Amino acid sequence: MLLFVTKDPLGRKIILPKKVWEEHIIIRHSEFANQVKGVKYVIENPGVISSSSRKETRDIYYRLGVIIKYPKLYVTVIVEFTRGTGEIKTAHLSSDISFPGSGGFKYVCRSKY
Repeated sequence: MLLFVTKDPLGRKIILPKKVWEEHIIIRHSEFANQVKGVKYVIENPGVISSSSRKETRDIYYRLGVIIKYPKLYVTVIVEFTRGTGEIKTAHLSSDISFPGSGGFKYVCRSKY
């Protein structure tokens, strides 16, 4: 079962499986309880999308201040791409944007957010 299916600004289909949400994200990152809409928002409206420096099949989505309780932290969403579809693998908070992998930055929001 999927919690959502959406597209990122690059037009790529992204899914969030219920199992990933329930068995990984909210167990390891309890600050994301009740934040499914926030994670979807980051995918649809990222400040930055960068390639992962750990796995070339993964991209990292960042958006600052999505969770009201943590306005100075980025919601960071890790997405793995196979056969043209991205599957969310995890989400967490971070204080900065990590150095991108060899694929560099794939998207940077040009408007103030």
